[in-house]
Amino acid sequence: MKTNRQIAGQKAKLDGHVFENTVQQFLSNKIGTNIIVEGASGTKVDVRSEDNKLRFSIKKTPTDLQVGLITQKNFIDALNIKDNKILNFISNFFGGDHVSEFNRHRKTSSEVGSKLSDHFLNFMNNNIMNILKVAVTHGSLNQTDDVNYILFPKVKHDAESLQKINAKKMLKDFEANGIWTMTETTLHFHCHDVKVMSLQMFGSGRKFSNGYHSLQFRIACGKIKGTYVSAV
Repeated sequence: MKTNRQIAGQKAKLDGHVFENTVQQFLSNKIGTNIIVEGASGTKVDVRSEDNKLRFSIKKTPTDLQVGLITQKNFIDALNIKDNKILNFISNFFGGDHVSEFNRHRKTSSEVGSKLSDHFLNFMNNNIMNILKVAVTHGSLNQTDDVNYILFPKVKHDAESLQKINAKKMLKDFEANGIWTMTETTLHFHCHDVKVMSLQMFGSGRKFSNGYHSLQFRIACGKIKGTYVSAV
């Protein structure tokens, strides 16, 4: 039997696809060029212009939403992580069967220990650009293309209120002015003292599978401020 969280997740995914089609029609009329829905699973691009110069990721609300979901292996491979301390932290904090004696088959940061937790946090802050490319614009090694604009509505599901974020400029701002912090179960990313992203164990779907223990990045587009955010 599906849990309430799984049912809600499936509904959210369906709503997202419906909104993508609404945005596709809106953009085609607004900017006067043919916009197509991507539809492929191997890219972070949701809709694109026919000439591929505009590649959009669409968020259906301005509030906290998933922007990246990547397995531990794909995250490690994408960033070419070789450091055993970082690998150890990832496997314990995001979990797996080897820590089945712990709640949800994962360790909290204090259970992992301050030495490994601090080491991983330093890694996150020393590699902000590369990590956010994996999470937000480029994805893992097996994905194609990259996102150059993120779209979100100021009002949930309202295409008429769409805002666009220049992804390249946003990542540069995040790299220059952002910092990751860590709590027991979540990493939070603040830019200009505003929390705009987070990272946590996904913890949904089939329990204790690779997907369940994946890294889930979330973003709150409505909280992002800068000259690189404007109306469509």
